[in-house]
Amino acid sequence: IVMTLLEFLLLLVGGMPLFDAVTISFGTAGTGGFAITNNSIAAYDSYYLQGVITVFMLLFSVNFNIYFLLMMKEFRAAFKDTELRVFLGIVGLSILAIAVNIYQTGQELCGTFFSALHHSAFQVSTIISTTGFASVDFNQWPTFSKMILMLLMFIGACAGSTGGGLKVSRLMILIKTIFKEYVYHTFGRPDETKEDSMSIYEKQRFTGWLSGLYEYFSRANTRNACANNMHEGKALLEENGINWKRTYYYNSDWYYLCQEMQKMFQETAYELSEE
Repeated sequence: IVMTLLEFLLLLVGGMPLFDAVTISFGTAGTGGFAITNNSIAAYDSYYLQGVITVFMLLFSVNFNIYFLLMMKEFRAAFKDTELRVFLGIVGLSILAIAVNIYQTGQELCGTFFSALHHSAFQVSTIISTTGFASVDFNQWPTFSKMILMLLMFIGACAGSTGGGLKVSRLMILIKTIFKEYVYHTFGRPDETKEDSMSIYEKQRFTGWLSGLYEYFSRANTRNACANNMHEGKALLEENGINWKRTYYYNSDWYYLCQEMQKMFQETAYELSEE
């Protein structure tokens, strides 16, 4: 409530209309991205307003336990949080990489380097927090920048925040599990144990991890299939002069691709559990 109210006041100071400031503040707090203009945040054409929204999108992407620690004056514990550090590292590197990429591609995309850095920060924040605001048409950006944004969409915000996605904490667990189950198991143990197969306990843990991965990819594939079908269907109908509103489009290729991936994960998890 305090952060939402603070953002609302800062937006009013920047000259945003009262109703717009209310809706944008609520959309940022819930990382829902509800904007009342067709051009989203680009309609305001203000570095100050976009900067305020950028900061608060990141603040609402942080685990709320961090704010509790700050309220309890546990500053050292808050800033030593591993997930927070990884999250800020991902955000910082992504902003810098995209800013350099779009600036080197051509000044018609961004103008000055500061402008490139500004819009890069906004788009990284809105994508990794799953808010969905936009300050520019990033579809015009180079493929490298769009690939980074796509990866950030899957990574998502921190656990315990209002953001969506896989969550940074789960990504950390996934990487550590892969390292332990494969790298450490293969190279980090004595030679006499390398020849042995995984223990029953390790198989159970690995099966559980694979089942969780299967569940995530199943949901992600379903969401992406729906999103891509919507855009493909809209474009197809518009090309043929048909009103796309209240029209449903079905893409069998996407549907069966999702089914095949789900079946593959299910069969692999079942085989491991049987062993």
